[in-house]
Amino acid sequence: MLRFQDRSIKSKLMFLTLMTSSIVLMLAGIASISYQILKVRQSLTYNLSTLAAVIGTNSTAALTFNDPKAGEETLAALAAYPRVIAAAIYTKEGRVFSTYVRDPAPEGFQPPPVEPALSRFERNALVVFRPIFLGEDRVGTVYIQSDLEDLYSALRQYTAVTAGLIVAASFVALLLASRFQRVVSEPISHLAKTAKAISIRKDYTIRAQKHGRDELGLLVQGFNEMLDEIQTRDAALGASELRFRTLTSHAPVGIFQTDPKGNCLFVNERWCDMAGMTPEEAKGEGWMRALHPEDKERVFNEWYDAAKAGREFASEYRFQTPQGKVTWLYGSAIALRNESGAVMGYIGTITDITERKEAEVQLKESENRFRQLAENIHQVFWMSDTFKQEMLYISPAYEKIWGRSCESLYRQPKSFVDAIHPEDQPRMKASLERQARGEGTDIVYRVVRPDGSSRWIRDRSFPIHDRSGRVYRMAGIAEDITQQREAEEELKQKTIQALEASRIKSDFVSNVSHELRTPINAIIGYSSLLLDETYGAVGQDQKAPLEGVVRNANDLLNLVNDVLDLSRIESGKMAIRLGPVDIPALIEGILSGMQPLFEKKSLFARFHPPETFPVIQSDAEKIKQITINFLSNAVKFTKKGGVTISVKDRPERGGIAFSIQDTGIGIKPEELPKIFDAFHQVDASATREFGGVGLGLAIVKKLIDLLQGEIRVESEYEKGSTFTVYLPYRLERVKESAS
Repeated sequence: MLRFQDRSIKSKLMFLTLMTSSIVLMLAGIASISYQILKVRQSLTYNLSTLAAVIGTNSTAALTFNDPKAGEETLAALAAYPRVIAAAIYTKEGRVFSTYVRDPAPEGFQPPPVEPALSRFERNALVVFRPIFLGEDRVGTVYIQSDLEDLYSALRQYTAVTAGLIVAASFVALLLASRFQRVVSEPISHLAKTAKAISIRKDYTIRAQKHGRDELGLLVQGFNEMLDEIQTRDAALGASELRFRTLTSHAPVGIFQTDPKGNCLFVNERWCDMAGMTPEEAKGEGWMRALHPEDKERVFNEWYDAAKAGREFASEYRFQTPQGKVTWLYGSAIALRNESGAVMGYIGTITDITERKEAEVQLKESENRFRQLAENIHQVFWMSDTFKQEMLYISPAYEKIWGRSCESLYRQPKSFVDAIHPEDQPRMKASLERQARGEGTDIVYRVVRPDGSSRWIRDRSFPIHDRSGRVYRMAGIAEDITQQREAEEELKQKTIQALEASRIKSDFVSNVSHELRTPINAIIGYSSLLLDETYGAVGQDQKAPLEGVVRNANDLLNLVNDVLDLSRIESGKMAIRLGPVDIPALIEGILSGMQPLFEKKSLFARFHPPETFPVIQSDAEKIKQITINFLSNAVKFTKKGGVTISVKDRPERGGIAFSIQDTGIGIKPEELPKIFDAFHQVDASATREFGGVGLGLAIVKKLIDLLQGEIRVESEYEKGSTFTVYLPYRLERVKESAS
């Protein structure tokens, strides 16, 4: 819904006229109704007072002779007046003498206490008290109460008549206003339509029609005079703009114009060609997209500094078209100022300097390349003419490596081939043929120096093209790789020796471990027989040493087994037995067997297996060995609390994961990188509290690698550790060793 301010002048005039007329008529009607109601009230009061006087006169005899019945007969005459609700006659003492109540009687009516002579309007009734006189003596009082139906009826009648008159008068006022408002609204409306037509068509020859000599006529006259001036200026501006566009459209440079904030107002065709944009795309801030991203911030800063200092802007920068073409430009701009010196905008030009820039860059790159290659490297840099088959340049390093002068090579370009080892000359000749065809080469060969020594050389060449794409030069770098070749050969020999030594060591460790297991098993067996009293009773003082022998022998056997496992893995003899592995079931079985260890130290072991979990294809025994090692360490290094085991399916990693978290002593941050090293112990002091030789985690790490898994450790010193193992659903290929 339109606001009042937004409505047409016609609607406003009609609305104001109608509202004024309606308000005046309404006020007049209210005054008339009020006057008529006042007259009706006065008439009702007079009539009821007169009736009370008649009743009082007719009741003197009844009061004189104290005849209430006669008084009621007198009051019964009020039945002829339907507006009378009730009446009463009082003695001069104020006692009720006789009463009258209209049928039907008002509910709960009681004559009110006698009051002096009066008449008053109550909420829904008119009440009159009038004294009764006999001669000069007051003998009683008459009371009459009537309803106000006559008053309400008159009010409704007068209101209806007045409302009808107001509506009729308002309608007449509306008709008159709709006709007379044209005197004011039509000139204004015509003026507004004329202004809108000029704005849309840009035709300043249109004029507004003058309707009179009043203020509206003066407004129209001033408007037309303003159009005359605008038309004159527009014609001059059009001619000037035509000359400007004719000039700029044929200019060999890009021309642009902006407002004071740098928003583009105009660009010529040459500017659009260099920017790869249309004039519409360049308008406003669109021209900024043509600036190369690497130059944008610099150009803005230079523009801002020039504008702030009031000087000409001049800079070299790049345009980049949407297709990726880059053009180097020289741009300049000056401020356009009005008569007061305020900046009205900027006008400037851009000139394509791409060829000059490319030549400068190429020259600079060429100079730097030659200088750096010739003076700062130990490799030999060379350049030759592929057509004339002559050497154009050779760096001084040639003399040091080849042991021959550069001048000799300039005189005889192919003389360096004679210095190449006979076995490598066929490959060199093939390389030269490829270079002659403009192909790059990469060849390794030997040169024989004049003193008889030889050097290994790696020679790489690449073609240089002219602007037409034709190969006209070959450049190359030859480097002495003798030390590298010798180091590679030495490393190869040492690697062979190391592998042989590792094999011998593994075989020795394996043989020694097997030899140690036999006597250790015998010690454990005989000691167990003694403890079982197979050979007779054993005293309590003898059992403790025997139990120590069995315990230490078992520890030694475990150590031998660990060493043997490590040896097998490193020698590549540890086999993998693939099969289905139910990880939750495997963990539950291990926990069941290790429960006495947890109970012995009063530690909890929590594991809540999931309802469903994928069965993986892996080596169950090795996973069991890994899990037992982690749980054994957790029990060993945990004094209170316990261990929590969790399993998770990790399809995003292509496998599963299980974690063992303890509340033990934790691992110091500086120890974490070394915990999987063989024979490394967190507490290596002579008074260390916990046993072990440091092979468990080393074997675990190698077993996990063997199973193509991954292990991660999180630990907080003195608060506990979490070991997480990731295993694939199925091994990609069975490895025989993790070495």
